[in-house]
Amino acid sequence: MIDKTKTAEDPPKGLLWNIPAVKKWPLSKAREVMNKISTTYIWWDWMCVPQRGDNPLSVELMKAQCEEITKQRHIYEAASKSIVWLHSTSWSNDSALKDLIKLRPEYTEAKDVASLQKEIDNAIASYIKAWSEEYWLRAGWAYQEGAFLSETILLDSDGKMLSGPDLSVADHATVSDLTNPIMHITQQLAADYFVKSQGHEPETGLPIPDSAYLLSQAPEDWLCFSLKVILWSGLAYPLRNSPLHTLAGRENRKFEVKQDGCWGLVGILGLTNIEITYDEEDFLMEDTKARFFRALIDMYQWEILMMGFPEASQFTSEGFKWEDVLSGVILPVHAFAVEVRDAPGSTRIDVPVLSYTNEIRIKGKNGKKVTLYRPTDEEKKCFRHYRQDDDGLKIISNRKTTFEQDTTLSFSWMVPLHHINMKAGVSGIRCIALIYKRPELSNASACFAFGGVIDIKGVGGKFIEFDEVVLDPSPPLPNPNYHSTPEASDNDVPEAPE
Repeated sequence: MIDKTKTAEDPPKGLLWNIPAVKKWPLSKAREVMNKISTTYIWWDWMCVPQRGDNPLSVELMKAQCEEITKQRHIYEAASKSIVWLHSTSWSNDSALKDLIKLRPEYTEAKDVASLQKEIDNAIASYIKAWSEEYWLRAGWAYQEGAFLSETILLDSDGKMLSGPDLSVADHATVSDLTNPIMHITQQLAADYFVKSQGHEPETGLPIPDSAYLLSQAPEDWLCFSLKVILWSGLAYPLRNSPLHTLAGRENRKFEVKQDGCWGLVGILGLTNIEITYDEEDFLMEDTKARFFRALIDMYQWEILMMGFPEASQFTSEGFKWEDVLSGVILPVHAFAVEVRDAPGSTRIDVPVLSYTNEIRIKGKNGKKVTLYRPTDEEKKCFRHYRQDDDGLKIISNRKTTFEQDTTLSFSWMVPLHHINMKAGVSGIRCIALIYKRPELSNASACFAFGGVIDIKGVGGKFIEFDEVVLDPSPPLPNPNYHSTPEASDNDVPEAPE
């Protein structure tokens, strides 16, 4: 969209930096659109953030650029009025984007499974076509605009609004008209997959009639893949306090500058204690990723690890790395909306603390030990382990296998995080599974691999304690450094201290 080899003609007076030319429209077109929205002052990231062209910015302008990026969340939240200017769309013509805005999924009507699948497939096809046609749906920096400015008016390339009787918020199209149908589909796909996998609703745990979730009769791989595509669309806007949901939405967003893949998310993720810097050197990009991930760990703690055990081919062949979390490829377990609540008479869980330098370290609060647990045989009878493979996010549970027969779980230890609802009348605990790693074990510290989120009836069996635990990313499978034999049992792991 931006032509870095040219600068816009006739820029505003007093501006200390050049405004890059836009390939399709002259700067006069922006003035024309501004006149149509009847406002005196406007903050436009295209103009108000110093842009780099062929020549690098000066030290002073680089500092101004970083400061303006830091302010973006405040600017968006404090704005009295906002617009999205869709450069590539005209409301006068048919378009996939217009089809998305007018999409109104109706799951309450009695339909057959095939019709509902076709409806979802058509919605995804419209998104993919709109993504290819409209730059705003691909632009990385535009992602946070949709998240902060849900009531923002959508103007087409001529500065015109789209009106109609079937719009959800006002008499003209807004960002909400684009995102609400997608969010509805996201929630429906997640709930239907959960019902298919577990036989009950995720939020209440109550049994449901067969007619309530028709899509639960659809193929499992179709449900998982469709949910993955929608979560990656960047239109299923993030759940509050779910950083993985936010990161997943940037997977299909494009950033021209590598560092912007991190800095373009600072506002939407609410990160404040981080310094924004730029450098084109690859090794400094690795430093950018490390600082960004450290800021996420510091702010969100265990929420940044609310993901399934990585089993996708790219992880098993190349090895899962913590920086994969930043790419957006990881899907959030929170998509399933499992109810989190304290069971009557339950004790408070003392959750350990995470820190990150070049690796994740787990320590107990206030100098306490880190305690890892094993469930009892009775508790192992009710579990659900979240995993991500090439199809998407999946659940492995006692409905499909036993705890002992699963080669990942049979040798895992648990870090309890909070109480959850397993199903009607059955409480449980959400944990992070840790895969036991033998070579680096000592009485004071240990090294385990990340095993994904698991919900389980309880963790009242054996326990072990350490001063500190180093948490590796999940290993490629098979890996001789990790104990992963199907015969693993309590006799194969460290004994609980006397």
